[in-house]
Amino acid sequence: MRQPTGPAVWSLVSRMCFGSDTVAKNRELLRKNGITHDSPTEDITSILYDVFDYFEDVRLQGGRVLVHCCQGVSRSTSLVIAYLMWREGQSFEDAYHYVKNARRVTNPNMGFACRLLMCQKRVVDVHSNANGNANVMLSSPNSVLTFAVRSKE
Repeated sequence: MRQPTGPAVWSLVSRMCFGSDTVAKNRELLRKNGITHDSPTEDITSILYDVFDYFEDVRLQGGRVLVHCCQGVSRSTSLVIAYLMWREGQSFEDAYHYVKNARRVTNPNMGFACRLLMCQKRVVDVHSNANGNANVMLSSPNSVLTFAVRSKE
């Protein structure tokens, strides 16, 4: 994949893009890339299920969301990795490599990576306790969304 120079909107999946704070401030670039949703003042790093709800709302509305942080390296890419783990059922490693392939500077900080790995471990632990055939749903108390853990048959 060709890596553009200068401020760029990185499209990952059809309804999700990410980039730096510089991109978020460039309204023309956002318009040109079809970004319909951008919440620059929201601190979403500690409320993953709220982020997932927001991303799903955007997806259902047919919009595109810009996920960004100051440099587009750690916070924003961590949220995208978490979303792919939740939405697509990807492992941390698979989601990380998928995002890294789209945006080479992807580098979640150690704290974010550890939290995502712990999320993955909880899902695996619940999965292993599901007696092989059950579907287990994980969600936050206030979310309409759930993590679905389906046993492999």
